Amino acid sequence: MSIGKKIKKYRTEKGVTQTQLAESIGSYQKNISTYEKDEVIPSAAIIKKIADKLEVSLDYLLSDDQHLIGDARILKVCKDLDRLAEADKVIILSVIQAFLRDLKLKGKKSL
Repeated sequence: MSIGKKIKKYRTEKGVTQTQLAESIGSYQKNISTYEKDEVIPSAAIIKKIADKLEVSLDYLLSDDQHLIGDARILKVCKDLDRLAEADKVIILSVIQAFLRDLKLKGKKSL
């Protein structure tokens, strides 16, 4: 997926308009539109501002790897978890897995 498509995907998921995104990063709606249409590739500084505003990692926006964690909040939690003692990791992971299993059993389509 291209940078433009990723920007649009996360912008719409967050309920942010092109105008709102543009204003929050000191740009113009037309620029956001051209990025999302892949007519122009934004500068590194603009990509950083967009990533921060949409709470996604720079790695996700810039990489073709679909297995990267895109949500910066989840990435931060994963980094925090990685610093825990092994016994604590096991407990937290089992709770997360149980929660996800329950969501699947309830038929949540997002999983």
